[in-house]
Amino acid sequence: MSCYQTPYGTVTFVDSPLDVEAFESFLSANTTMAVDTETTGLDIFAPGFRVRLVQFGNATEAFVLCALTYPDLIGWALGKGHQLVMHNATYDALVLSNSKLAGLDELYARTIDTRVMAHILDPRGKQDGSV
Repeated sequence: MSCYQTPYGTVTFVDSPLDVEAFESFLSANTTMAVDTETTGLDIFAPGFRVRLVQFGNATEAFVLCALTYPDLIGWALGKGHQLVMHNATYDALVLSNSKLAGLDELYARTIDTRVMAHILDPRGKQDGSV
């Protein structure tokens, strides 16, 4: 198991059947989870653009999956109906949809976007002192 303890919790890099079992248990035990993607760039429509990693987590646990190795597991996890939390969901949901890992409409229906929430709390631009 590729498991690392951090000051904030445990990070598991899924790379074995035991890790897959731990990830499936994590999904069963949580109804809400954060989701993030790591990609080869920011231009979703650029030639060669692809998803490298998809992370799932809660306040104390995170699971990192390679999109090339585990596309079916990622798609299955995203399709389970959990409440999702993303920061800049517009980007991550488009990435997941364009990569055929999840349906865009279905993701948006279950996603809370913390970037939007942050903007509601402080609508100023960075030039005006926003964080």
